[in-house]
Amino acid sequence: MAAVVSEADLKASAAGRRMGAKSSETRSFLLDSAETIMREEGYAAVTSRQLAKAAQMSPQIVYYYFRTMDDLFEALFLRFAEVLHAALEEAAQHDEPILAMWKLSSDPSRATIVTEFLALANHRKGIAAVIAQFGVRYQARQAEIIAETLDRRGIKLAGWTPQRLATVLENLARSFLLGANFDMPGHHDTHAFVTEWLAQTLSGKPDA
Repeated sequence: MAAVVSEADLKASAAGRRMGAKSSETRSFLLDSAETIMREEGYAAVTSRQLAKAAQMSPQIVYYYFRTMDDLFEALFLRFAEVLHAALEEAAQHDEPILAMWKLSSDPSRATIVTEFLALANHRKGIAAVIAQFGVRYQARQAEIIAETLDRRGIKLAGWTPQRLATVLENLARSFLLGANFDMPGHHDTHAFVTEWLAQTLSGKPDA
């Protein structure tokens, strides 16, 4: 993909007077390229030079759309978060919302990118704050979905508040994602056990 950015635009960007539009196809392409590198080589490999090389663009163009690499990582995470939030709302409309939410949270196709974002957060505090803010909102919505489902079906779980259940399930799912690349003993069996427990305990049909 060829980037249509003039020399004047690049100079203006360097002078701090102008930035590329967020709706730009070139910006989206840079984010796509960054995600590919992140999945295949890890977040540390996502540098302006490596990104420009992968996208077949000038390194200057990266900074035309993102003032810093932290800005790029933040934009990449927010794009991922938007997709994840949309999937959560889709799960909320499922016949079995809690089970659908659990399957979304423990989806192995997310393992690599989630692991890389968590590793990135350990070294870039600004990104950690963005991830934490999203996590609070996301888990609050999970708790709402659980509360609505349990209330609608008249299910009461002694000692379990919706927030506690949302927290345990999300953290358990995260541990499965982090271990997805390793053949850990009991990993798949435990995941299947939790899935079956949810199906039997929380996902019963409402009384007629």
